[in-house]
Amino acid sequence: MTRLPDTLLVLDVETVVDRTSLPGGRARGDYLKPIHHEVVAISIVRARIERAGRSQAFIVEECRSGGEEGFDEGRLLAGFWRFFAELKPRLVTWHGRQHDMPILSLRAMMRGLDVSTWTEKDQGRDYRFRYDSAWHCDLADQMADYGSTLRLTLDEAATAFGLPGKVVDGPGDVETLHREGRIAGIRSYCECDVLNLFGVFLHWAHSTGASTAADRDRGLAALRALLERDRASRRHFGAFADRWRPRRASGRPLRSATGRRRPGDPSFPARRAGRL
Repeated sequence: MTRLPDTLLVLDVETVVDRTSLPGGRARGDYLKPIHHEVVAISIVRARIERAGRSQAFIVEECRSGGEEGFDEGRLLAGFWRFFAELKPRLVTWHGRQHDMPILSLRAMMRGLDVSTWTEKDQGRDYRFRYDSAWHCDLADQMADYGSTLRLTLDEAATAFGLPGKVVDGPGDVETLHREGRIAGIRSYCECDVLNLFGVFLHWAHSTGASTAADRDRGLAALRALLERDRASRRHFGAFADRWRPRRASGRPLRSATGRRRPGDPSFPARRAGRL
């Protein structure tokens, strides 16, 4: 990983319980550990990274799910890790360090697949290094300052930025949908999650200095164009576009809930030096 990536990959997975991997066939505790999740959908947004000076623009090229609806977990994982090794992208996830990537790597290990790209080191670091988002940005971790504050759900973060949040009803119970063979619904839901995640990432990249406002807006415009282009053939893209209500800066001074001016408000008088 001696070069900076020229591709951004935004990732989400959906899973069901693999009871065959559980000792005694039963989970212990409230949370299922990553190795016991069977992958049923892997969805991505792929965007090219354009650099101009110190700013980066992230221009979406596709949003899709890996493989086909009839693919089993082995084929989904093999296709993903082959794709990942060829691309060597900058990765964006939501809780990906705790959830998505341990699932994808451990389940691949169970099947004897090569995940060496995930552990390949460059100057002592790899995709697993937590405190550098240049290769893997776990956006939930970044926006919570590495656990210093409460973590948002993706739905909460998306809604705060005017993105639709949950669009496709459900899946509610992925196990039921999977058992009934309704894989298309799971894939649509997962794709809407990565669309939301990509939108939140664009706002985060601007606010943290990686992108200018113009480059952020280029990325959002490209996302909107993709949704409109494919809405006829992919109904969840149309639903996403219709429910997306971008927030606009009002230019008004910030005020507290009581209506009083707050520090940082241009009209808030500074205290004199030496006084609290």
